[in-house]
Amino acid sequence: MIIKRILSGLLCGVILLSLLTACSDHAKSTPDSKAELMHDFVVRAPKKTTELTATFLNTGNGNTVDIAMEKDSEDDSSVIFRCEADVNLYNMVHVTYQDESSMDVAFNSFVSGWNYTGKDFLPYTQGKTPSYDPKFETKEFQFDGRDKLVYIWTPEDYDAKSAEKYSVIYLFDGQSVLATGKDRGMDNDLVCWNVAEHIESMMATTEHKAIVVGIENNDVYRWDHSLCGFCDRYRHAVCE
Repeated sequence: MIIKRILSGLLCGVILLSLLTACSDHAKSTPDSKAELMHDFVVRAPKKTTELTATFLNTGNGNTVDIAMEKDSEDDSSVIFRCEADVNLYNMVHVTYQDESSMDVAFNSFVSGWNYTGKDFLPYTQGKTPSYDPKFETKEFQFDGRDKLVYIWTPEDYDAKSAEKYSVIYLFDGQSVLATGKDRGMDNDLVCWNVAEHIESMMATTEHKAIVVGIENNDVYRWDHSLCGFCDRYRHAVCE
């Protein structure tokens, strides 16, 4: 009887120790953990670029840090710069070359790299030549008596017959999420959100796969507030 109690006590101790170890490892790996989580910040820049400085920002407390990026590699048309920072300390970043600064972009562990052209700062996948001409389907649906276009983008290796599961990301203002320009079937020439390139970059880093569905806004009806009742309820400033 005593031996059984001793063995039971030892077994409980082993289980408790295993649970504590598992919890400790989980805490280190979860996004909410405050443990240091360094991530490479990779920028592809024009060949003429001799140096880049990355400025990381924490939008919560205003803390910033400037890091001189190191030249990692180069080819006939571009040079790759690299540095690293803690994603638990900073959530935004921009780069500076001479007196020119890029736009601020999100800094996290889910983006493979950024393509800096001196004008635009766009996502790209390391090891691939940046291309901002995504292939997508355009379908027309009837909604509330009106035609509504929907744009559907799938990864290159997507197989509708496969059992592999994909997340689906639905986005409004769909005429701007994948491409712009009337030559692409869009109804405007506004700045593109480059969502397909963001997803490709994230898939390369996380191995999670996703499909993008962009739903156009039927611009002529966008501010027809009688259709939604939002303004009557909340007195939205735009409606005044």
